[in-house]
Amino acid sequence: AEVQIYKDPALTVGPAIVGAVVGSAVETLNGARAAAVASARTAVSVGLSDPAALADVATKAAAAFSQAAQAGPPIVLEARAPSTGGAEREDPSVASQVLLGMMIFFMLFGASTQARSIIDEHRQGTLSRLFTTPAPRWVILGGKYVSVFLAVLIQSIILLLAGRILFGAHWGPMGPVIVLTLCGALVAASLALLMVSFAKTPAQAGAVSSAVFVFLALIGGNFVGTVNVGGTYALIRRFTPNGWLLEGWDHLLFGGSWEGIVRPVGAVLAFSVVFFALATVIFRRRYA
Repeated sequence: AEVQIYKDPALTVGPAIVGAVVGSAVETLNGARAAAVASARTAVSVGLSDPAALADVATKAAAAFSQAAQAGPPIVLEARAPSTGGAEREDPSVASQVLLGMMIFFMLFGASTQARSIIDEHRQGTLSRLFTTPAPRWVILGGKYVSVFLAVLIQSIILLLAGRILFGAHWGPMGPVIVLTLCGALVAASLALLMVSFAKTPAQAGAVSSAVFVFLALIGGNFVGTVNVGGTYALIRRFTPNGWLLEGWDHLLFGGSWEGIVRPVGAVLAFSVVFFALATVIFRRRYA
């Protein structure tokens, strides 16, 4: 299905708001469908095979997703006056804010797809033979981690360049942009390794990862992009790495620089270390 919006070329703010509202509704529908598919795959992976039961699981998951999206806190619109002491700047477009939320969401899925090659190597016996070598297991996993990291980093760079070229998005100062992009790739790669460490088959890894990533996107606010939120939700999203990333990008989009991303970068790096350490421990016990 395709949604087309017709607008008056002379208007700017109104069409942007309408586009954002329609885009949010479409994202909710797509998210409900993704939640249904992920929950059905998870049910199949644990042995549920009754078609009626699977349909019921998918329906309930989609309904829960839609209810959670509708019951979320209201979006807080914050008026920010331009600085009078320096050069005049424009507030970021809705497209750039939404694009960043989707980019971080896609980074998680891209890392998961790349990390599943570890399961293929395990089934072929290659990984077990690597673990018999004198090299420490964290070094072997580190090599896999680097390959996943590079793949996600390339995807992120392409998306940022596309946003700049196609939508004219201004992401902020080059230095902080590079740091946030690197941190996003690091945490996506480490989380993907952690998800793969639990799975025994590629299908199982895909189902579990999809469910976890959709949940993190709901909690972290990927479906509303970098739009400022307040209250309890602003606190809850800080329990997710993607929520911290979005907070850092928000500072850059509204004219911030290094001072606005110190805490988000520190939090994301901490998540990366914890995820990688857990994956290493699980792989060590699994192939002991």
